[in-house]
Amino acid sequence: MATPVEVHADQSRRDNLRELRYAGIATLITLVLGSGLYLATPKVREEMAARDTALHHARQFNFANGSGEIIYSVTAEGGQAQQERYRQDLELLQRRFERGQFAMATLPGMENSAEYKAMTLQASALRYSVETRPGQVVLAIRAQNGAAQAAVQAYLKFLETRWQFR
Repeated sequence: MATPVEVHADQSRRDNLRELRYAGIATLITLVLGSGLYLATPKVREEMAARDTALHHARQFNFANGSGEIIYSVTAEGGQAQQERYRQDLELLQRRFERGQFAMATLPGMENSAEYKAMTLQASALRYSVETRPGQVVLAIRAQNGAAQAAVQAYLKFLETRWQFR
């Protein structure tokens, strides 16, 4: 008959082996998921780039005289119907900005950026309008003070460097 010390040692060894098996399984699952994500990310970016290229506009960001602009320049293939669609898109973006929602769905984690946080802090000092120009639709962002101007400028620079799929 086994002594209590031997029984405890045997149970402890089984517990350790079970923990090692669980750790091995968890590591394998993590490795498979990480590899899948690593392989899928370029494909997702390529698909998003294809969608972005298929759009009938070019996106620009300007900042001057205390106001910023997000400009959609409609390509020749886009025509008047596309210009109207982009106007509606920018009006939707305007309403989101007016509610203090500055995150872009295509930029995960944007809420953690300093630019996003600065915009939320200055939300009450910002005014928006959507304008139509020949071949362009513009979302104008007007800042009411120096801190808001700095926030808009940083935010537009952030969008200019990251709101793309190429």
